[in-house]
Amino acid sequence: MPRTRWVPKALCASAHCVVNTVPHPRQETLFILERAPLFGTKAGGVYQVIDNGGSGGSAPYLQNVITFPPEGAFIVDSSIITDGPQRTAFTFNSAKLKLPGGRALGLPPFGKGWFDNVYLDDTLRWVHAV
Repeated sequence: MPRTRWVPKALCASAHCVVNTVPHPRQETLFILERAPLFGTKAGGVYQVIDNGGSGGSAPYLQNVITFPPEGAFIVDSSIITDGPQRTAFTFNSAKLKLPGGRALGLPPFGKGWFDNVYLDDTLRWVHAV
């Protein structure tokens, strides 16, 4: 199972938020990372933001991010719901490619799935995902 480290919560919008690095990317992420040189760049950080809501009435969300320094990023936004004591279900809502100069290209999102939190503490989160 992939190991995910927690990183500073300063990247989160609420106190109910976790930001994870993704050390073992999935096939879709690897596809993007391997093709970054075709666009004259290289991939930077790969991380995931999970916010279970509760801050100012915000809805729970999941955000997957691949950065392309110095200004670019590929961002996929998803809604999430708790579906049992360990399971979280997600549905992709939007995707965009942030380009240099503040431009962005919206892309059609597709897909949904779930992950089970197998282990969770202050330093690790292990999940089984599909």
